[in-house]
Amino acid sequence: MKPWSWPWRAAARTVRGMRPAWSRPDDAWAASRLPRVERELYQRMDPRDRDHAVRVARALLAQRPDA
Repeated sequence: MKPWSWPWRAAARTVRGMRPAWSRPDDAWAASRLPRVERELYQRMDPRDRDHAVRVARALLAQRPDA
């Protein structure tokens, strides 16, 4: 990780956290990977939480493609 990347990502998280409209969750990506019941639960989540969930899932899959 580059030394400047953490502060940049922290600032981006703060900005996205201020308003749900500023979050841009990739709902299509999540829907393509979730079973129906989980997809329904995911869709009821706040956009900020959906955005975070997708970012975490992608980071996990980048490190562990078999996860």
